[in-house]
Amino acid sequence: MQLNFGVGTAIGKRTDIANAKPSFLGVLQDLEIDIAVTLKELTGAYRMPIDVAPSNMKVTGKAKFARIQGASINNLLLGQTETDGAGIDMAVAESFSVPSSSPYTYQTANHSAFLEDLGVFYANGGTQLQPVPVLVGSTPGQYTQSSGTYTFSSADAGAALVAYYGYSAASLVQLSLANQLMGSGARLRAPGEAGLFRRRRREETCPQAQCLSRLKMDVAVQEQRLHDSGLRIHGLRRCLQRLGHLCLQRIDRQKERKLSAVNFGR
Repeated sequence: MQLNFGVGTAIGKRTDIANAKPSFLGVLQDLEIDIAVTLKELTGAYRMPIDVAPSNMKVTGKAKFARIQGASINNLLLGQTETDGAGIDMAVAESFSVPSSSPYTYQTANHSAFLEDLGVFYANGGTQLQPVPVLVGSTPGQYTQSSGTYTFSSADAGAALVAYYGYSAASLVQLSLANQLMGSGARLRAPGEAGLFRRRRREETCPQAQCLSRLKMDVAVQEQRLHDSGLRIHGLRRCLQRLGHLCLQRIDRQKERKLSAVNFGR
C-alpha cells in the first residue's frame, strides 16, 4: 500500500486517435470518484427479500484544476482537430507611457503579429480609454489603433497606460471546432485510475464484503420461515385434535346406537 498526502496527479489520454499527447490536469485541486451500484431484491411470495444482488453499476468522476490548456480541454471534452504551430495569444496589461511630445504614439511589442485591440486603461485608477476612428481635438481618454500602433491625444502626454490585445503566436495549438453529429466525442483513458476502479470493484463484490448483509438477510428470512412453519404446525395440531375429538364422538354415538338396538330387541 502506498500513502500519498495531497490531491495527487491526474493524467488523461485519448484512445480514439493514435499518438495522442497525454493531458495533465495541472494544479489539481480536488478529485472525486463515485461508484453507484443498484441492488435488486428477490421477494417471490414473501414479504421480505430472500436474496439481494447487485445489478448495473456506474462510475463517475469529477476533477477540479486551475491550469487551463486548450489541448486538455480538447482531449477531455471536444475531440476536435488540433493544428500545431498556430494560435492566438493575448498580451495582458502591457505597460507603457505616452510620449511627452508629438507624435503621441506607442508601438506594441508584438505589432508584427497584431490581431485585435482588447482595451487600453490608465495604470493609475484603471479607467478605460475610448477607442475612436479619428481623434477630435485634445480630448483626453481617446485613442486610435492601426496595425499594433496606438495614437493618443496630446492631453494624455506622459500618462502611464496598460494595453490588452491579441496577436498570432506560432508556439501555440489551434483548435478548429466543427458542428459534429450527436454521439461523437473523445474517448479517454485515465492511467492509474483503472486499477483503482478494479480494486474497489473486487472489494465491493467479494463474498467477505457482502457476507454481513447477506447473513443478516438470511437470518431474517429463516426466522420468517420458522415462524410460518410454527403457525402451520400449531394449526395442524389443532386440526388433528379436533379430528380426534370428532372421531371419539362418532364412536360414542355408534356405541349408544348399538346399545339401544340391543335393548329394543329384548
